[in-house]
Amino acid sequence: MPNFYLVRHAQPEMAGRLLGQLDVPLSAAGRTAASRLVLPVNRIFCSPLRRAIETATLALANSTSRGAPSELIVIPEFREITYGQWDGLAPHEIPDGSCSPPDAEPWLHFLRRVAQGLEKALRVGLPLAVIAHAGVNAAIAHLLGLLDDPFSWRQGYCEIRSYDI
Repeated sequence: MPNFYLVRHAQPEMAGRLLGQLDVPLSAAGRTAASRLVLPVNRIFCSPLRRAIETATLALANSTSRGAPSELIVIPEFREITYGQWDGLAPHEIPDGSCSPPDAEPWLHFLRRVAQGLEKALRVGLPLAVIAHAGVNAAIAHLLGLLDDPFSWRQGYCEIRSYDI
């Protein structure tokens, strides 16, 4: 039976752009989708970015495990990777021939940061859910040995991935 859930936040207002660490709210469609999320846990960990907190808050109202009190825990280390000067850009706005965003967070630094957050969450115990971002969830899956290539990860808005770890 699954005891660990990775959920991507619901659709933000600026969908289709590299949001990185921009702190944007959910769209109306995103709020509707998040309010339908049901997770069999009483503990949800999330990113400190607004789109993740809004998703987690709406999901928590529907999610309970064994009648225990519900708890939302914000993990600062679960904020998305920053794309530096590319945060907020649409793919077609990225300069041709560019492969590395100026002022972006290095991947290994991001991976270490997410690992610190994951350690905090796992110390609290299972079952649990993480509501974060595609990059964070890919890093977590990779750190847990569930995914060899984190750059191959694709996860839709409000998509739930469940695991027994």
